[in-house]
Amino acid sequence: MIAWLRHQKHALTSSLRRLGAQPVSTLLTALAMGVAISLPSGLYLVLGNLNQLAGNLPAQPEISVFLDADVSSA
Repeated sequence: MIAWLRHQKHALTSSLRRLGAQPVSTLLTALAMGVAISLPSGLYLVLGNLNQLAGNLPAQPEISVFLDADVSSA
């Protein structure tokens, strides 16, 4: 068990050292992951709000047609 913990500690420090060696790429990777995680949840919220808005619309669909009475037949 102690050997496993030592191995985990070594892996953690090694990965943090590699992340710290390239801060710009680390930041861009974290930013891309943040966008990838937040985009679906944001779209889910937008769709939920649009669904609530559509629930307030009249249930019967309607269409308006505007015709000119002076049109001759073709």
